[in-house]
Amino acid sequence: MLVLEGEHPVAKLAFTPDGTRLVVARANYYPPEVWPSEVRSLATGECLRLWTQKTKCYPALTVHPSGRLAFFAYGHSISIYATEHLLSVVSLADGTGRSVGGHFADDVVASPDGKWVVTSGGNPRAFVGYRCDPEAKTVCTENWRAESHVVSERLGGFVGSGDRFATVGGYRIVVRDTETGEVRATARHSSPDVGGLVTSPDGGLLAGQSGTQFYVWDTATWEKRLQLPTENRPFASYAFHPTRPILAVIQSGQTLIKYLDVNTGAITRKFRWKLGEMRAVCFSPDGTLAAAGAANGKIVVWDVDE
Repeated sequence: MLVLEGEHPVAKLAFTPDGTRLVVARANYYPPEVWPSEVRSLATGECLRLWTQKTKCYPALTVHPSGRLAFFAYGHSISIYATEHLLSVVSLADGTGRSVGGHFADDVVASPDGKWVVTSGGNPRAFVGYRCDPEAKTVCTENWRAESHVVSERLGGFVGSGDRFATVGGYRIVVRDTETGEVRATARHSSPDVGGLVTSPDGGLLAGQSGTQFYVWDTATWEKRLQLPTENRPFASYAFHPTRPILAVIQSGQTLIKYLDVNTGAITRKFRWKLGEMRAVCFSPDGTLAAAGAANGKIVVWDVDE
């Protein structure tokens, strides 16, 4: 077990593709300040501060498959009452970054092959597809824009081979084409508003929650693999293991990290790291490590089989 120190609440975590570093997004609701994001070496603990925006809300985070870039959808405070959500791209080599695109973004996902980045946000809500090339000067070039069918339609992730991505909202699961944003298929769902959508690394499962219900869908058939009550404590963070039928979860306000069986919802392991309230959890791409971040800024990294 390894504990990394930190000063500000952890909002999101992601390993780099080689599993040697952790990208950390830090944020809080109030007061609006610059909550520095960073990339941390697991071998040395070295911390590289990343360019970020002034924020008063939790960001979305995705790491590019090349390991060279991270994308953040950060809430940018324009006043004490208003927030604009903007897409940012940051170099993991030197920490430099900038805002990209001309659209608001409160979520962001990168395709498995690294050629596409898709965001969602704005009012009315829209999905924007950016062609991505880490070698290009612009890095991201807007390729298409697609309107949502309802304001509650949320961005999920890439499914199957990565040629499609999923969104959920308004009693529907919508499958869209990665290269055009056009709707390719739909499926019915029992809830009008599902948030916190997360896709498994192989694109075969999609998870999200609505009220006191947590759902896992099979993306090949869009049948529910799992529906689980959260006992009035919604999940603050959850992540699929890349090769095992395991879902790591943190319930809101809790100090525990749990492993759930994705087929039955049964708890298979509990971890008590005694770091206080936990906020974010993730697995390394090879599945050997897990990491979780706390409200006090600390991060714990452990062997999955520990």
